[in-house]
Amino acid sequence: MMKLINILIFSVVLFTSQSVLTELAPTNECELLQYISIGSNGTIRCIFEEYFAVSWYHPEEDKIILFSKNGDKGGDGYTSGNYDIFPNGSLFIRDVNLEHETLLRVTKVKTITEETVSYEIQVKTVVRPNTTYPIIGLCSDSHKACLKSLDSDTTLNCSIEKTRPSVNLTWISRSLERNRTLASRYNVITQDNVTYTSSATVIFSLTQWHLLTLFVCQASSLPPDLMQEKESFVLIDKIVNYTTVAIPTTKHIAKHSLMKLACTDTNGGMFVWKQRPSGQRYWSNILFHVPPPDSVTELYSSEFELDNNGRLFIRTTESWHEGLYVCIYNKDSYEAVVLYDVQIYDQTQTVKQREDTYDIVITSTISSASTKRVTAVCRKTESNNHQFDLSTTIDLFYENVLTTIEPNTADVLMPTAIVSTLVIIAFFLATLILIIRKGNTVSNAFQWRMH
Repeated sequence: MMKLINILIFSVVLFTSQSVLTELAPTNECELLQYISIGSNGTIRCIFEEYFAVSWYHPEEDKIILFSKNGDKGGDGYTSGNYDIFPNGSLFIRDVNLEHETLLRVTKVKTITEETVSYEIQVKTVVRPNTTYPIIGLCSDSHKACLKSLDSDTTLNCSIEKTRPSVNLTWISRSLERNRTLASRYNVITQDNVTYTSSATVIFSLTQWHLLTLFVCQASSLPPDLMQEKESFVLIDKIVNYTTVAIPTTKHIAKHSLMKLACTDTNGGMFVWKQRPSGQRYWSNILFHVPPPDSVTELYSSEFELDNNGRLFIRTTESWHEGLYVCIYNKDSYEAVVLYDVQIYDQTQTVKQREDTYDIVITSTISSASTKRVTAVCRKTESNNHQFDLSTTIDLFYENVLTTIEPNTADVLMPTAIVSTLVIIAFFLATLILIIRKGNTVSNAFQWRMH
């Protein structure tokens, strides 16, 4: 008798489901387009708070997959172990494959006396790519953003491999003012009709763009969660002779001291810092910065840091930090090049006591672009003795100085004069003894200053 009741109830579920094939559901309990991943278990999600029975089936085949009635489950899909129903009515699918991309219908029977509710759900299968963002050919696969220096026209390529469905890719030039969609060639190929490789290419012409331009490869028409990042970036700077477009500002910085170099007003703009070490021919990248909303900052050397105002700094300078530094800046239609000639000088001081007198020796290495003369001042500071003026001025004259000329650059003369100045502070013995008795310490500090 109980078996007969179950058969009658199951018949009611089937009958009521088929009688409302075109009836729209009153609430959005199920999303009508859902995605499941091939090669893993999938769930077609619905949220049924209260129901008497739920059935899932293929409407086109008029074939039931499984049903649940008061917690009792049945149907070929359930007995095979390939399908199940969660307590909220959602459908569980084991080991998703391409055949599961189909149309499904779910019917909810709240009570025997109430009207049934049906949803038709389009199920799409997806295959996620190995990378979580579009791959730009000029960049490494492990970076979604990179800096590239170019001196000729080139082809920018962006691709996403082995996805389902195919992904639409677009090239964009981005600034704070706007996004400009570029005319690009889009292509999709497949080898198994399951996964697709999408690509987009665009020609970069040096004459059409600024010194610094941000290009974005953007993926669109994506199923949810197919890719974590929908955009990748390549910041392109045109290779130019920076010494011909900007006048260098000379910075004399003591060895082992703090160095800070300011770019122009970097608020809201993108910029690149580069270095050409002294005696070298080529520039190397230090860092690049792309402002919000993209917010990308990448440093190529741990020696350098960037403060909140876009200034480049080194906490402790060494002799190899000497050379040219350039900041290339772009904000919408405004661009600027700021060039520095950093000279590192080594200043050391030793103090030797000779009975009741002191010998203080300062040795400095001075580099200068001058071809004739450099004036150096050895200045006395922080002295308790105001009776003597111990500052000294020295004029250095260059004769027969060899120059080094680099190809394709302006002739830069960098003679180095090694100045060793011995300042002997001798006080009358009686005066020194008097000062020592008073407990005063004779200390003089000397500072070199370039003129």
